[in-house]
Amino acid sequence: MDNTSWQIGDGENINFWNDKWLTDSTIKLMSIPDHLQNSLSTSIKNFIHNGNWLIPSPLANNYSAIAAQTKDTIISLFPDKD
Repeated sequence: MDNTSWQIGDGENINFWNDKWLTDSTIKLMSIPDHLQNSLSTSIKNFIHNGNWLIPSPLANNYSAIAAQTKDTIISLFPDKD
């Protein structure tokens, strides 16, 4: 995804784990086993606070590539539905 970036609206309709909003879905980037994938349904909206990314420290510290890609993803100043 060189020279490419995403712009996120309110994040409500984008699944943090299953949708391909990074270079791949988060579950694939983290190699989460198939039997756990259906239970992961958190939307990106839950990782945005006051217009900024709020990635939990354990996730950011253990998966720096995901944290970096997330940081490069723009959150709209005027969020609309995704």
